[in-house]
Amino acid sequence: MLFNTIKIMAPNADYSIAGVPDFPDQKHIFPWAVETTKYMSKLGIIKGDLQGNFMPRLKLIQIYKKIMEVTKMNNFQSQESIPETFEQADVEKNKTMAGLAYIIFFLPLVACPSSRYARFHANQALLLFIVAVAGNIVLGIIPIFGWILMPFFWLAVFVLAIIGLINGFGGKVKRLPVVGKYNILN
Repeated sequence: MLFNTIKIMAPNADYSIAGVPDFPDQKHIFPWAVETTKYMSKLGIIKGDLQGNFMPRLKLIQIYKKIMEVTKMNNFQSQESIPETFEQADVEKNKTMAGLAYIIFFLPLVACPSSRYARFHANQALLLFIVAVAGNIVLGIIPIFGWILMPFFWLAVFVLAIIGLINGFGGKVKRLPVVGKYNILN
């Protein structure tokens, strides 16, 4: 469904999956998701295991590990002192996708993969997503005290997401406070 929405939003983009090899375990992928899966594989968002398997039946934690592999989290680099410069045409053309990244972080990676501005905001949104998931897991494990802190944590995540939305839609290149100083997506 998301892939079809992206096609409607960016009808002139190249969605060809010609030449993308089938996953060895493609029979386990739902038929309606094969085209989307192959397209994301073409973009490098999805990479299977060492044997090329997609592994659609992974547990949630394994999926997060796979996201970390794909985005090369082991190459985390602090970027707080490096100024970002973007072409004004890129910023103007992709403001909407950059703002929407804070709702669905990978949307700009699929809809406008060549936009550095949209990729910047997709990176910021991915960082916020990782912090949100990790914080939720950690605070959920801690009895009583963690549960008391969780609403405040989610309020902070919500505020950061709103800041990101405003920056993305507004054409601003500002890193999110606290969590935004790293680059995962190159």
